[in-house]
Amino acid sequence: MQCLQNRSVWDGVWDLRRQSEDTVLPIELADFRENGHLAAPGCFRVALLIPMCGSAGIWAPSCISSAQVAVAELNRGNGIDGRRVQLIMIDSAVEAGEPVEEIVNDLIELDAIDAIVGMHLSAVRQQLSKVVRQRVPYIYTPLYEGGEKTPGLFAIGETPQEQLGPAIAMLQKI
Repeated sequence: MQCLQNRSVWDGVWDLRRQSEDTVLPIELADFRENGHLAAPGCFRVALLIPMCGSAGIWAPSCISSAQVAVAELNRGNGIDGRRVQLIMIDSAVEAGEPVEEIVNDLIELDAIDAIVGMHLSAVRQQLSKVVRQRVPYIYTPLYEGGEKTPGLFAIGETPQEQLGPAIAMLQKI
């Protein structure tokens, strides 16, 4: 199954990007490869791994928008380490046509990315952690099952204990 077969689904996201000069334009992986912009010494490149199809694809518009806001704020300052931040969007859906592990490995080996931010399923995180192997920082953002201890992988989302524990404790007091 190919993701993003109907590009018009994403037109609303693309149109939002054109509203301001400060708005961040994520590079799609196909455009990135086609134009050969692998080396960018003045940029801090972040691979934005989000599912763009399948059931988890519903997250994509909010992930893209959140990433755009974060990058715009960083770039209004001094970027990261004095380098302008640039996003490279990569489809990390299980249903994607190309395995995300291969894409990420190639980008790391080509020194084309400086960090990864992922909002995808835990199964994808588990596969990617074996590929990334601390070569770049990997920030995993969604709610997840907990217990992630892979060096270089920063799971910042809530776990069920953090999400449900306080509510259950409060219910027990009633």
